[in-house]
Amino acid sequence: MLSTLLWIPLVGSVILIFWPGLQTARQVQWFALLVSILGLLWTVVIAFQFDFAFAGSQFQERLPWLETLGLQYQVGTDGLSFPLVVLNNLLTCIAIYSSDQTIERPRFYYSLLLLLNFGVVGAFLSENLLLFFLFYEIELIPLYLLIAIWGGARRGYAATKFLIYTAVSGIAILGSFLGLIWLSGADSFAFQPDLAKSLSLTQQLILLGALLVGFGIKIPLV
Repeated sequence: MLSTLLWIPLVGSVILIFWPGLQTARQVQWFALLVSILGLLWTVVIAFQFDFAFAGSQFQERLPWLETLGLQYQVGTDGLSFPLVVLNNLLTCIAIYSSDQTIERPRFYYSLLLLLNFGVVGAFLSENLLLFFLFYEIELIPLYLLIAIWGGARRGYAATKFLIYTAVSGIAILGSFLGLIWLSGADSFAFQPDLAKSLSLTQQLILLGALLVGFGIKIPLV
């Protein structure tokens, strides 16, 4: 159920780049819109099966990946993440529909929007800290290119500044995740809300501070 939410925008993005049948900007836009609407409709299908009275994670999927690193393909959704997935797919539809039809390099532009959707959905659904980090960093690639190519008058400066800020925040977040697993003695990066209970108050505050700085930059709060 959840993996389909990831495959729809990813496959759509690849098709936009390599399918020669899409020639005009309007054709490319409508194809991208169709893909985004398909993803939104699939979230509606999941919503009808979602148990809003259950507080835990639902529709969980787990596949072994790099077990030696503690990295697994582990996705799920709950009452907090699922509405955000719906909102992300809705905003993707709006962004594609409202884009200028005369935009330059439309195939690349709309494929980046779909790739961005893929990264955001993956971050919301991840239940493995390393997998979450990977998805979070993947979404920065299309964001950087969208700013650098289709941004305003100072898009080069803005894109470079964006890259530097996100690199710093990524180091802070990854360092916090590694510290949490190492200090708690956990054997994998699977999301476990009670991991921090085994840490001292000082350790918790240091890791929390790094996470606040990292996510504060990425959101961005500043």
